[in-house]
Amino acid sequence: DGKTFLYSPPQFTIGGNNVPGLRKIGRYVEAGKRHFAQQSQYLIPTEYDSEWKFITFRKVFESKSNEHVLREITISKDVKAKLMKELSEMNINRYTMYLNEDALIKSLADEWALENALLGKT
Repeated sequence: DGKTFLYSPPQFTIGGNNVPGLRKIGRYVEAGKRHFAQQSQYLIPTEYDSEWKFITFRKVFESKSNEHVLREITISKDVKAKLMKELSEMNINRYTMYLNEDALIKSLADEWALENALLGKT
C-alpha cells in the first residue's frame, strides 16, 4: 500500500489583492519534449499585491479566502495497479519522464509487471 495526495480546488474562488491562489497552466505552454509527452499541467501558487509574486503552497492552503484542500489517501496494491495502467495509457511512464534507454527498459519491465498484477499473478 502507498500514500498519495489529492488536491481539491474550491468550487468558487475569490480573487483580488493579497488573496493567495493557485493558477493552473495547461499542457499548451511552450516547453520541452517531456512536458509535451506527459501532457503536463501545473499548479503555481501566486498572490497579487501591486504585482504578481510566487508564494508557498502552504500559504495558499492556510489562507481562509478560498477553500483549497489537500487530502492524503492510502492506495491499495490492486487500485495502484489500475491507476498505473491509466497513467500508462496517458503515456506517463519512466521513459516519457526521463527519455533515455535505461528508462525505456524499465518502462517495458513495469508494463510486464503491471499486466501480471492486473491478472492476479505475483
